[in-house]
Amino acid sequence: MEQLTIGKVKITWLNGGRSHFDGGAIFGTTPKTVWKNYYEDEGDNLISLRTDPMLVQWEDSNVLIEVGVGSNRFTELQRHELNIQEEASLTEDLATLGLTPESIDGICLTHMHNDHVAGLVERVEDRYRSVFPNASIYMTAREWEEARYPNLRTDPLYREENWMTIEQQVVLFDQVQRVGPYIEMRWTGGHTAGHCLIVIESEGERAIHLGDLMPTYAHEKERWVSAFDDFPVDSVIVKDRIIKEEIPRHTHFIFYHDLYYRSVCWDMETHELVDVIERKDRPQVDELPHFDLDA
Repeated sequence: MEQLTIGKVKITWLNGGRSHFDGGAIFGTTPKTVWKNYYEDEGDNLISLRTDPMLVQWEDSNVLIEVGVGSNRFTELQRHELNIQEEASLTEDLATLGLTPESIDGICLTHMHNDHVAGLVERVEDRYRSVFPNASIYMTAREWEEARYPNLRTDPLYREENWMTIEQQVVLFDQVQRVGPYIEMRWTGGHTAGHCLIVIESEGERAIHLGDLMPTYAHEKERWVSAFDDFPVDSVIVKDRIIKEEIPRHTHFIFYHDLYYRSVCWDMETHELVDVIERKDRPQVDELPHFDLDA
């Protein structure tokens, strides 16, 4: 399991599963002749993306960012429909770290799309139950409403059992929410009406998770936004502003979906990567796709 240290905070990536997504949907209006240089078409225009939560720890606190696609809750037909290629192993990964699902005291969600939250619940016989019963689950009030009352466009991306099961654990906010001394959640909109980003800061070091505003390392290009974005112009504007603010601070950009990288940090003036964590089990290629701000 890859790890990143931010001051007094330790971030560990867990196995939250892997899914196929349509490459055109993930890269939006970016032509395939361009995005195929970054992600391989594995057939039928599908690309592989991870759904790997980040465990954020300090002192006695254990907080998850996102929760993966879950395990043992979908039928074979549902896994096929959702293009789930690998289920999560969060319980096993937590055990390796000396923890259980009951050890998790907080969960930060950028939004409530199924690929980010399916791991919140598990099926036990004919009912669902919370996987992390002791956790406060943080999200924006806008996103909570989106999940409960989806429209014709968003309905396929939200599942009722994902929010009904954990309703009593939810903590809602409008613009900004602090989670402990080191985590701050901020509403962004763009990908969904209630989407937010997550900042981790300690002792002058900083990491940022842009959620699905930047699902992969390739999406640092401000105009590269997903076709899943409900408000793509907002995504472009917000992402452009944040990148210009954060890169000069040598902020670590951390990823939930990326197939190659866990985090990247680069220098605005030289355009050189100053700190990179690659996925240990990334696809074996001759050379990792180049991370270039000018491309």
